[in-house]
Amino acid sequence: MIAAIEALPEFGEGAFSSIKTYAWGPMCDFAHTGALHLQRWQSQDGIEQNFDSEELVKFLNYSELFAAMSGLEMAQMSKDGNIEESVFELIQKRWPPPVEV
Repeated sequence: MIAAIEALPEFGEGAFSSIKTYAWGPMCDFAHTGALHLQRWQSQDGIEQNFDSEELVKFLNYSELFAAMSGLEMAQMSKDGNIEESVFELIQKRWPPPVEV
């Protein structure tokens, strides 16, 4: 589905495939069962939160991005260009497009 979406000119920058490559695995490791999920809930003292701070920050950042993308979609559905533009501007401030070198 990502390839089909990114074949469209509006999505040709590859944002979705980038998210899939860098975020999908870690997000699943936080949310679903498996060895890495269990590791994050075991410490030497017992069953308790054992998250690496850097991983947690990445998880929260991606969660924030997904929520913002959902908000943009809702703004587009409202057909109010002002709301859509405002949400898009906020997203661009928080996650500016990558600079090509």
